[in-house]
Amino acid sequence: MYISIQDLATFLIACIVIATGTYFFITLMNINNLLKDFRKKFNNNEDFFKNLVKDVAVSAKNIKEISGVIADNKEVLQEKLPKSIENAYIISTILKNTAQNVDNSVEVINGHLLETASTVKENTQDIFTYMKIISEGLRVFIQVFTRSK
Repeated sequence: MYISIQDLATFLIACIVIATGTYFFITLMNINNLLKDFRKKFNNNEDFFKNLVKDVAVSAKNIKEISGVIADNKEVLQEKLPKSIENAYIISTILKNTAQNVDNSVEVINGHLLETASTVKENTQDIFTYMKIISEGLRVFIQVFTRSK
């Protein structure tokens, strides 16, 4: 008994059709289960979706009112908005310059404080040196008078 190429091709095509059909059937079952879960969750959250639809309607109404107000005030906005933006830019530039000036001032103050601290330290050392000299002089002076007696 021999198997012809036609019989082999028919068998392979049948296997492919069966495998594809099985995969398609499993996919349809999964989609069906997904839709059942979606329907169940939708029914459980029906109040939420009703409120959501109401909120969307209110939001749409508010957006319509806002766009009407903007359209009514279009000329005012076109005149004043660029000026406001320019003023904000000027203010930010002034603040930047002020911050740079403050930074420079802090650097100068820091330098002066360091100079002052070193000067105070030197002066303190000089005062201690003078005090040592005076105390040594007083000690010698006291010793001279205490020995002479």
